[in-house]
Amino acid sequence: MTENAAKRRPSILVVVLAAAICATLAVIVGLVVYHTTRSQSPQAPAANQPAPSKTPANPDTTLPADAQGLLDEGAKAQSAGKVADKATRDLMASEAAREASDPRALGKADAPVVMIEYGDFSCPMCARAQAQTISHLRPLIDAGVLRLEWKDMAFFRQFRSDYAAAGGLAAAKQGKFWPFHDAAYQLSANGDHPTWNQDNLRQVATQAGIENVEQFMADANSPELLGKVQAQTDHASKEMGLQGTPTFFVNDRYISGAQDPRVFLATIRAAYKDATGRTSLK
Repeated sequence: MTENAAKRRPSILVVVLAAAICATLAVIVGLVVYHTTRSQSPQAPAANQPAPSKTPANPDTTLPADAQGLLDEGAKAQSAGKVADKATRDLMASEAAREASDPRALGKADAPVVMIEYGDFSCPMCARAQAQTISHLRPLIDAGVLRLEWKDMAFFRQFRSDYAAAGGLAAAKQGKFWPFHDAAYQLSANGDHPTWNQDNLRQVATQAGIENVEQFMADANSPELLGKVQAQTDHASKEMGLQGTPTFFVNDRYISGAQDPRVFLATIRAAYKDATGRTSLK
């Protein structure tokens, strides 16, 4: 990457938010700004730790069960705005790996829409987005409309979310990342920030159907995977300028937080139309 591109990176969030607000006043940005200094006391977070997030009231999550129905449902809401700045769009596009063998991705590598999620396994807002939106997107993935890629942003380090993220990488080595992902978020289903340890990590691995749990635990505790989590988190926060989870890139559009499912569907629909010129699968 050029020196100029590197200098632009810290301002990504500001540019994206400004572009999204200008594009549509109807999109609820809802960015939760946290502090990022690590602490060792999960029971009593210090003032410089990320604040535990609060979940909003439940929206209507009754959604169609077919791909075309989901695209049509997106017409009922305003999509997130397209990012105006070309350098920012290019940087967002570079985040999409589009690797067919990526164990932390779902969908075709050449799908017209790529949704990248930056998530944290101790984040109840991430769990909320998973339950009310992401879990309903499988028809779009199966239809070749959408590809979902996961990236770690272990933000709530006081709850050892970095350890859970290493568990995700360990699960991916056995082809079980997504079962692990789904089981891990059950610990946040009631709105809590789970504190990760060897006991609940092992429990989630078992629930996810991981066959070699001992190898999983060894991998999750390895400096190699913990180092990868740290590198991914640093990339998201320092190089991309992201300040909270969950954060989503949908091609050249940006969503922050656990928005109403129809905001996601509207944004996917808009990105699909940008890429294909249509909103119908036919």
